[in-house]
Amino acid sequence: MAVPQGIETDRLQVVHIKSDGTVEVVKHEIVNGKIVFKCDSFSICALVEVEVETIPADSGAAE
Repeated sequence: MAVPQGIETDRLQVVHIKSDGTVEVVKHEIVNGKIVFKCDSFSICALVEVEVETIPADSGAAE
């Protein structure tokens, strides 16, 4: 499947929504602008764009 327009690939995740309602992150890779992943059964999967947490420069976290 092609990476949707406007989605940043470094923030993209594929998730498997299981029948019990839990969500599992699925390993994926981007090959020639397409998302490649494998599910072990016919399942509901979703592409999500996650927030990247940033640490303010003055937080002292790098010390």
